[in-house]
Parts: sequence; C-alpha cells; structure tokens
Amino acid sequence: MTLIGSLLMGVLMLAPTTAPNNAPTDADALADAVMKACGAEVWPRVRRIQFTFGGRNRHDWDVRNMTDTVTWTDQSGATRTVTVNILNPGDEPDAKAAFARWTNDTYWLLAPLKLKDPGVIRTLKEPAEIDGKVHWVLDLSFQGVGLTPGDQYDLYIDPQTHLVRAWDFIRDGKRTRHTWEGYRNFNGLMLSTEHETGRGKLVISEIQVSVEGGAEDESRRTKAED
Repeated sequence: MTLIGSLLMGVLMLAPTTAPNNAPTDADALADAVMKACGAEVWPRVRRIQFTFGGRNRHDWDVRNMTDTVTWTDQSGATRTVTVNILNPGDEPDAKAAFARWTNDTYWLLAPLKLKDPGVIRTLKEPAEIDGKVHWVLDLSFQGVGLTPGDQYDLYIDPQTHLVRAWDFIRDGKRTRHTWEGYRNFNGLMLSTEHETGRGKLVISEIQVSVEGGAEDESRRTKAED
C-alpha cells in the first residue's frame, strides 16, 4: 500500500460513523417505514389486546368495540376493575382514571404504530448517534390531541430494522431518554416489552394479541434480533 493509501485508510478509520445511504427523504416516509416494521398492515385485523403495564395496570382492550377493562390497585389498596368507553369515557371518576391509564399505557405499547394519527406533527431531524451507531431521528409533537398535548418526543430509529430503539421525552426544555428494547412478535405486531427509564426498568408483560384470521387465545412470541 502506498503512503497516500495508508493515510486515506487512517482517515476513514477515524471518521465518525455515518448514516446509511438509504436515508429517508422526509418525515412521512420515515414514519411509514417504522409503522410497516411494527405491523401496520396487521393492525386493521386486530380485535383484542391484553397486557399488563409496569406490573400494576392490567388491560383487556376490545379494539373493535373500543372498550377497555382496566384492573389496578388504588391508593387504599383496593382492587378496581373498570370498563371504559374509549370514545366517550365520561366524567365519572373511575372511568376517567381507567381512560387515563388506557391513554398512557397503550401509547407506550403502540406508539410506533400511531405516528400518523390525527394531530401528530412529524419532523425529520439530523441523524444522531446512540451507543456508537447512527440512528435516524423523528420528532413528534401534538396539536389538540391527547391528555398532555404539550408533550414532545424525539424517536431514534434503527436504519436497518426501522424499529424505535429509544426516545427522548421533552417537556419544558428538559429531555429524558427511555430505551425501547425486548421486541417480540405478537401475531404480526412487533412490540417493545422493556424500557430503561432512568428510574428503573419498565416492563410490559402478559401481552396477547388476537387477530382476525389468527390465533384466538395464544399469540406468537418470536424474539426479534436486537
């Protein structure tokens, strides 16, 4: 190898990791890729989702009829089981409490499938590095939707798998990073089951997804490559 060739090789070895050539052209294209990777094509056939959020809130969500039966333990130690109409939760305190849990917990479960929901504003940002690997970055803000419309997220997306690997939760100018790990396939939905939050690990467990034309009572659990 010539001296010039050696110098060029050294420069390449010292150069920072760059994003792959197949970088998304706009925010909507990236959102579409993420949603496809997480099972957007299957979503119209999903009938029922059951899961436990953080070991404390148990959900039995009738997706077709938009009702969720939520079981949790209140501050007095009593077990509460409430069925709430997602489209019209009403003002009754237990229904409002159940609806708030549905809103928060299902977003953690399904956020990558909700990137193009009404009121979601998507912005493509410059790639960023996490753990030595460059990720695409999709910023989400909200206009008149959700219980906390002022929230904002930066999603870090793996360029190879198109799966979300972390997000920064942004509020009042402060950022908190949460990982998205433990991806598994549940009847065609690729869902993250573990999150490091800075205050410990958040686990979403006992997930079952019933799909029209799929398994009724048992969801496939195929571990995705990390």
